[in-house]
Amino acid sequence: HDVDQVRAEVLRQVHHDVDQVRDEVHHDVDHVRGEVRQLRHEESEAKLEATTQAVQAESFQPPEAGQDDPVPQELQEAVEPSSTKRVMKGKSTHGYFEACHARKPRQGAVQQETRVSTQLSASTATRIKSALTTPPCTGSTLPLWSFTTAETPFSTCCPQEERTCAGCEMYDAASSRCTKCRGGFTEIGGFCTACVDIAGWQDGMGATCRSASCTTVTNKGVSSNQACCRCGGGHQSATPFAYDHTQVAIGTSVEVLPLPRTASRFSVDDKCELGRYSLTLDGATGKVSGVATGEGTAVCQVTAHQSNTLTFTAKLEITIGYIGYPSPVLLFTPGRTEYKSVGTLDSFSMQCAPDATGWLTITDDGTLRMTASPQAAGAVTDVQDKYYGQDGAVCMVSASKPDKSRVTTKVVALVPKPWQSLPYEGNKVGLNFAGRGPAGPAGPAVPCVSSPSTVVYNGYMYRTLTGLLKYSVEPIQCESSWNALPSGYELVEFNQDIYDNVVVNRPWSTHGMVFGQSGTWHTGGSVWNGQNVPWKMKMSGGKYSTPTCSLAALVRRPCSQASSQAPTGNPQAPMPVPVPGNGWCADAAGRQPAAHKYLLGDCSQARQECSNDASCVAYACTTRNTNQVLYTSTGCTDRCSQRAWLADPNLIVKAVSEGVSHYADFVCYVFMTQASASHIVVSLGDQAPLLKVGPLTDLHEGSMAPLTFIPSCTTDEHSLAFEFNTQLNIGLLNDHPIFEVLADGSISVAPATSLSIFFDSVEQPQAGLKQIVLKCRVHALFADSSLQPVSAPLRIDIWDNVCWAFQTFNARAKPDASITSESLCRNACRQDATCSHFGFGIQGGSCSFYERSAAGPQLTVLAKISNCAVSDACLSVTVPIMKLYSGIYCPVGQELKRGTIYLKEGATKEETVYLVKYLQADGCHTLPNDNACNCSSNPYVV
Repeated sequence: HDVDQVRAEVLRQVHHDVDQVRDEVHHDVDHVRGEVRQLRHEESEAKLEATTQAVQAESFQPPEAGQDDPVPQELQEAVEPSSTKRVMKGKSTHGYFEACHARKPRQGAVQQETRVSTQLSASTATRIKSALTTPPCTGSTLPLWSFTTAETPFSTCCPQEERTCAGCEMYDAASSRCTKCRGGFTEIGGFCTACVDIAGWQDGMGATCRSASCTTVTNKGVSSNQACCRCGGGHQSATPFAYDHTQVAIGTSVEVLPLPRTASRFSVDDKCELGRYSLTLDGATGKVSGVATGEGTAVCQVTAHQSNTLTFTAKLEITIGYIGYPSPVLLFTPGRTEYKSVGTLDSFSMQCAPDATGWLTITDDGTLRMTASPQAAGAVTDVQDKYYGQDGAVCMVSASKPDKSRVTTKVVALVPKPWQSLPYEGNKVGLNFAGRGPAGPAGPAVPCVSSPSTVVYNGYMYRTLTGLLKYSVEPIQCESSWNALPSGYELVEFNQDIYDNVVVNRPWSTHGMVFGQSGTWHTGGSVWNGQNVPWKMKMSGGKYSTPTCSLAALVRRPCSQASSQAPTGNPQAPMPVPVPGNGWCADAAGRQPAAHKYLLGDCSQARQECSNDASCVAYACTTRNTNQVLYTSTGCTDRCSQRAWLADPNLIVKAVSEGVSHYADFVCYVFMTQASASHIVVSLGDQAPLLKVGPLTDLHEGSMAPLTFIPSCTTDEHSLAFEFNTQLNIGLLNDHPIFEVLADGSISVAPATSLSIFFDSVEQPQAGLKQIVLKCRVHALFADSSLQPVSAPLRIDIWDNVCWAFQTFNARAKPDASITSESLCRNACRQDATCSHFGFGIQGGSCSFYERSAAGPQLTVLAKISNCAVSDACLSVTVPIMKLYSGIYCPVGQELKRGTIYLKEGATKEETVYLVKYLQADGCHTLPNDNACNCSSNPYVV
């Protein structure tokens, strides 16, 4: 009775503390956001300082004077200096006595108990809303995404006013019910409710909340009815929701819905003045409606009451004025290039900062239209805590009322540049199409064609004023005579990105390229780099010329990219991903790689050839003839085959098509195979190096990063089920934490030791450790619902950290009749520090632990071998030719691409050697008496 009373009091206190923390988090959101912005600023400065220090560091600092041995830069962060120092001095690296084999527990990546109170953040509400407002659903329905390991997620549509949309992953329109809740949500009372199981709870048989029966039977003082959400226990929390910040014109109808609707009872704070503007709120649905009157901003705190204890509050803000656009923040994308004002005003004008006259116009009736991609460096720092540093401007829009008086409103115009791929470390994505640019000035659409005189980049076709050859060096040409712009073309102002990808490394038959009124920069035809002189383009009577000879003028026009379906062919070959576009493939930065020309029979043969060629990451097919072209991202080295390699795509197309360039018929397909996935290897209870997003060298300045990252994984082990908890951002296997996804998309992999119950339930393999392989795909969504999500493959190998081997000796048994299965017996021995051997069903008994005894019978039992993790094992290396490198190498650190880093201690710096896995980028140095360098056939390099 006393225990039950104490337990009840503890649970009441926990719920009280959770509610108190939730209230504190809610009231401190604005303060936290300010701190986040300050931390971002400090982080940027810290990264700059760290980069400076890294550049200044010349070699790895030694643990002892005179023992400094350089270590590759990429390994310095992975090898902890203090750990290396202890190893080289012959001391313990884990805090215990020397030669002690006990494993010091390593902190995992997740601590669920400390995260329960933080799940109700404003950023979570933004992420949930973003995930629920992505096309293709139209009208009054919301798309519900179901993410799998396939590149394209599956979606169903849910009516916006339905409460069942909240927390739902799959909606059945026929039955008007949710058939599957999202990870982190549990169906309670017919609705998906945010709920988290008590961390680490298992019943007496080792079953977690996923499979345990719902009973009042306790294990360590807690029953499944108290610990598990599906049994009515766990930690429930309110589902986040949000309102769009809306801008409407006086006299127009208003309808604003909570996204998603989470309750059947809504309330407003006492400062809410919706009635002042003839608006009201439906207390059952949370919908705001009415015909707007008056001028001003209605701000309310709207609270959704899911139950007596579960509430969530969101800010409602509606701006009413004479000028009305859909939102105070307007995002211009290739699919949305204009916004119209609602009302009867005219004589519109605008003034923007930074200046937007080169890419944004306004018509007399108030239509804002993007006419080109922003060329200036102007951007907006922070908008609504989700758009950071995006190209755009803050504009004051003015118009005339019928009485000729002027009215003004403010809008923020943004042109997001979302990532075209999800570049995780170690993830080879091959070639990516550079992306389609926004709609250009009015004119007939032309295909993007790369030719001897044009360069296609980011949705534009670039050339010089008179069409000079881009790879010609001699004779030097000039464009100093007066010429009109070619039809549909415009001058190009200087942009570092355009300069790097269009002008640099191409001679263009000149020494300098003129960028409109920005000045002149050197080309590949000059021995110098950077800006030449501030010479500007000359203009007169609608014609243009360069200020002097040996210069050319850069012009461009928008071009269209045609789509095509992937060809059918050999089903055994890797399926390619069709890339929108035609003609030549470009990498993520728009650069054109070298190409390998093949003469093949059909597209399926091209696919097969490309899949068998390690250097091929993409191929192109044409429907006009049977010849194919294969592409590579690396160009040809001395190890390439003897087939022809050509640098100019036009030459290849001409060679294939016998002098006729059929660019419109060529479509590029990029391979995204599992072999290109980032690969993480980790042992049970260990934490792998953080998998970061990057490198980001191919991203443009101001690129938009994704807002939400959702991984999905599968495994061949049918008894294991993966779930990603969207409340905690944790990946779980049968409720055992495996990894955590951080806010920036980085992934921290640290499998919980509780997963050992699974390893102990499967048979020991013939050789090696037990292993779980997760094949995953990480999906990334952007804050803007119209932007296409990106994804990346990921593989995670989880190894057991304990080995078991049969041993025969005279033994004495210590039986435990309460353990009723071999897997539980094995797990009990694993957890018991005094157990060295176990057996189940030997001599007619159940579970027994064994120890040596001369008086006992001779038995064959299983021995427990601790310190069996991949990261703990030392390697014995023999190098017959150079015995200096032979010896015992022991782990001193982890690196993402190479895995474990090993060190052989030596008396001198020459004898102190590191051993790591070989990467092709390391190169190859022949040993004495070797006829050829063959590093690629060996797994390690010193």
